[in-house]
Amino acid sequence: MKKSGPQGSELDASGAAEIGRIESEIHMLEKNQAQFHSDMKKGRTILVVVLLIAAFSAILSFENEHPFTEKAAKPAPPPDFAIINTKGGKIQTWIAWNIPKSQNFSIYVERSPEVTEDRLKIIHDVIFSDQTVPAKNTIYYKGWAGALTEISSKNTKFAVPDRFITGLTSTNTGDVVINLTDLVNPAGYTGFTRSIVGPNDQILKSEITIYGVGALDDSQFATILRHELGHAFGLAYSDDPNDIMHLTVNQSQPYISSCDVAALESLYNGSMESQVSC
Repeated sequence: MKKSGPQGSELDASGAAEIGRIESEIHMLEKNQAQFHSDMKKGRTILVVVLLIAAFSAILSFENEHPFTEKAAKPAPPPDFAIINTKGGKIQTWIAWNIPKSQNFSIYVERSPEVTEDRLKIIHDVIFSDQTVPAKNTIYYKGWAGALTEISSKNTKFAVPDRFITGLTSTNTGDVVINLTDLVNPAGYTGFTRSIVGPNDQILKSEITIYGVGALDDSQFATILRHELGHAFGLAYSDDPNDIMHLTVNQSQPYISSCDVAALESLYNGSMESQVSC
């Protein structure tokens, strides 16, 4: 049996002190926890702000690098001709044909399903026509025969091809070979001329390809062929947007100009410059 004297009172005081200490620690923990949550909340707010700023900066950077309001300027179209030497290397100057004055000059059409009687007639007219179209202070030629005969009468240094023979070929035979195809050129050409130059700086052969012929009307086909034959004879581009030898052919003036004739005359007189200037 226990006694209830002073010993019991001492135990009660000690327990109360312990309980007070525990309650104080719990209060401190709750206070720290509340501070922790407050700090976490502030941290999340700061993080969100930082992320928003970073995202906004990235958007600004993307808009500077890839502007949506302005389209980049389109590059100039590539030339629709190439001059290749016998070793396969490209050359950057223009060369004339150099054939005996009395020699025939063959322009053949490669056989293909796209070669029709109507297109052969247009090819014949573009080559052989000597008709002219008078205009104010100038004259235009419908066919290359008329234009080149005008030059050959000037007794140039190199004989100008003007004794034409034409026909069909299945073997790529001819001084100039014309290919017709319904295929679309991936670079967007409607025509392309490739000339091969020999070691004596003279054109040995020219190959013309007209693309997408099924989509061309007769006038467009004739105009493009006149332009490509100009390259085959040695002409470069004209600085006149209305000239048939301009980089972009203008259908409003589809014939061979006196400027083209003057440029060819200069070329066949020995000039290495075949740019057409009107």
